[in-house]
Amino acid sequence: MKVFVSFDGDHIGRMVGRASLADKPEEVSKIAQAIDRGNAIWRSWAESHGGKVINIGGDEGRLEVEADHLQELPKIRDQYSSAVGSTVSVGVGTKLSEADKSLMAAKMQGGDRIQLYTEEVNELLEELQDKEEGAKLYDEYLDPDSGPIKQAQPGMN
Repeated sequence: MKVFVSFDGDHIGRMVGRASLADKPEEVSKIAQAIDRGNAIWRSWAESHGGKVINIGGDEGRLEVEADHLQELPKIRDQYSSAVGSTVSVGVGTKLSEADKSLMAAKMQGGDRIQLYTEEVNELLEELQDKEEGAKLYDEYLDPDSGPIKQAQPGMN
């Protein structure tokens, strides 16, 4: 059975932002190269098991793999963390939306974890939307009246 795996590096955007605001282009480049190495680990893992990459961009991605290989996720997560210098959160589901919801639940619980999708994930997301970081993620991805598509509407001057 195929499953979806979503991953996102924890606090990597913050690392890039700090280096950029400190006028350290070498540091930004170093972080970007580390992210590329980490992404290569995810890509290699999926493809070596007959899976496929749906997308990888920046410090996040989505894969489709056989469920038989999920027991390897802690090892892959550790390899990514070593390569990038930051922890990573992972969500798993039988649908892409479930994997992404699981990823958000993992992030909203502090990150650095693997979250499998269950019905409790939806309950957890509802619970966590009241917390500051949880509310930000909830608004960005799950609120039908918010998010990037709604916010991208052109303004009138």
